[in-house]
Amino acid sequence: MQIFRSPHLNLLSHSAWADAVTDSQPHKTLQDIFPDSGKASTITLEQVFGNDTATIQLGLEANARLKDEQSEEGEAYRTMIQSANRVSPDLSNDPMFRQADEVRSTSYMDAFNKFFKLLYKINPIFFAVTRQHLEHMAGE
Repeated sequence: MQIFRSPHLNLLSHSAWADAVTDSQPHKTLQDIFPDSGKASTITLEQVFGNDTATIQLGLEANARLKDEQSEEGEAYRTMIQSANRVSPDLSNDPMFRQADEVRSTSYMDAFNKFFKLLYKINPIFFAVTRQHLEHMAGE
């Protein structure tokens, strides 16, 4: 199979992706897909793949272990949990967003179109009315 090389894509990334997709090996391990995953064992994770109950149980065990574990992984886990539980400001009534919604409203746009529809200029030579966009009228 030939690799399609688009001139608009990063060819190195695209070739690496195409090589992975067209590989003839029927089975890949997590270590094959993520070779930089470190020295951690992927066997347990591979064994629970496709089994929802076992996956959830494995996740619960990891949550309990990482909650107090003094390691880089434990610290990263606690940082993610703290950030997820951090109170965020409620922006639903923020004036800036309200104004943006108002500008997109039908009533605002109807008034906008009605006002700008009235703009025109008269050609004094032919006494003809010519409708133009506002930016074309500014230079005259």
